[in-house]
Amino acid sequence: MRRKLRLCALVWGLTALLCVCLGAIQLASVPRQARYIDHIVNAGADPTLGTTTIPADRMVGGEFVSHLPLVVIDTGGQEIVSYKQYNPETDAFEVPAGIDPYFSMTLSVYDSADHCNRLSDPAGLVTTGRIKVRGNSSSFPSLPKFQYKLKLDEAESVMGIGTDDTWVLSPTVQDKSQLRNYLVYNIAGQIEPFTPDLRYCEVLFAREGGYYYGGLYRLCESVKVSPERVDIRKDATGYHVGSGYLLLRDRYSNSKIILDTWGTRMGYNCRVESTQGKRIPTYFSLEYPKNENATPEVIASIEEEISEIEAILYSGDAAVLEQLDQWVDLNSFAEYMVINEFFTNYDAGTNSTFLYKAPHGKLTAGPYWDYDGAVDNWNSALLDINAFAFPEYPWYNALIRLETFERLVEKRYHELRKTILSDEYLDTFIDGTLSYLGNALAREESAYGDYTYLTDVLTEKTTGLTIDRRRETAAEEARRVKDVLHLRGAYMDRNIAALRDLVTFRGSSLATNTVLACVLIAVFLVSTLLARRRLTQ
Repeated sequence: MRRKLRLCALVWGLTALLCVCLGAIQLASVPRQARYIDHIVNAGADPTLGTTTIPADRMVGGEFVSHLPLVVIDTGGQEIVSYKQYNPETDAFEVPAGIDPYFSMTLSVYDSADHCNRLSDPAGLVTTGRIKVRGNSSSFPSLPKFQYKLKLDEAESVMGIGTDDTWVLSPTVQDKSQLRNYLVYNIAGQIEPFTPDLRYCEVLFAREGGYYYGGLYRLCESVKVSPERVDIRKDATGYHVGSGYLLLRDRYSNSKIILDTWGTRMGYNCRVESTQGKRIPTYFSLEYPKNENATPEVIASIEEEISEIEAILYSGDAAVLEQLDQWVDLNSFAEYMVINEFFTNYDAGTNSTFLYKAPHGKLTAGPYWDYDGAVDNWNSALLDINAFAFPEYPWYNALIRLETFERLVEKRYHELRKTILSDEYLDTFIDGTLSYLGNALAREESAYGDYTYLTDVLTEKTTGLTIDRRRETAAEEARRVKDVLHLRGAYMDRNIAALRDLVTFRGSSLATNTVLACVLIAVFLVSTLLARRRLTQ
């Protein structure tokens, strides 16, 4: 049996080499613009501008002024409501069939060069489009602030962070520090260029007689394929095996194209529910190509490619696993694991997890997304700061058995720990951000400071102690963020080299799939070769 497996691995390697010889040209993605780090780019703004308090009814007038950009949304009197409902059978948040969740709007943006933005001045941008409540947490009706998706009628340049027709307004009301998404996006964005840019702003809703103060938000790029976002557009040969695509691993969605892959059918793409230990399946949805370009043939070819990768991952044979580098950008997966383990973002890896592939490139981890629950900010469980989670997650529980991958994780962690993950860099970044927010943060706390969300008082299982993570101010929560990151860094410094020792791997079940994995690999390679040969004829 071992000889057969070695032979299969040899055939696999020779065939992959043949693919290269036949002209599978590696195309590099076009680099994005330099990272837009708001508090650094706009360091000249005066954070003491404007009032520090907001009236109890949250209504303000034309005299309202801020050093941050102002975003005014006018829906003509329509209330923007959330239609999402949680379906326990599918573990999904769904909009009921037949309901259009969007509302028409006029969007006005005030973003002056002198960083003095008044509602009484002319807006720098006035455009139209549609708005809807987005995000799974927005299904909770008790939220005082929602996250929104903006779909403009035309692509617009907005607040200096790019030109597009799709934007996200994120309040992360459950993050008292107002830091987590901003911090991690800007850290991760320095190593993964497609990670969304974002800027702080204050949002107001036009109402008869004035403006309703919506509070501190971040205007953020959405994760989508476009020249200024994830630039993996189709090449001159069109959509075929080897073309670019964007995937999302998350809960099941009745509104998305869900891929039927080998790993999902075999039960490997599951997350373990933290409190009851229940195995809950996760799914790959096809985010790009979409609409008329997502033909059955395109979907089938992507399913086949992901299935082939999963078959290698879970083959249970080290020689087969070594061939993974032919199809997967292991460096990107190592960086993704390092960043998410460091910031203890354990929703990543199973939910809100993007993967992309450039035309004729390798499958790459990213862009990074959704960090409001990171750094010990999850409601259902306290953070175990002295543990790793990713070695038990789908795909990563197999990747970590690859010695090459383990070395990449350790090496990349130590490199980043000396720079953008150092205590000094992070402390300076956090302090600089809070100073930049200034009176805008005071206004946010004046209007919404009495609200708490996702910071329940919990009992620590090992000690029986009651832990209250709630803080009164953003500065106090920022101090807690620093403390958690310092402790986390110290733990990872001591233990990053021992990742493989922490893996509990289901070797027996994987071994039974080895032959099937080799068969799938062979079938995939043959079909890929034939497809490419037809395209060159």
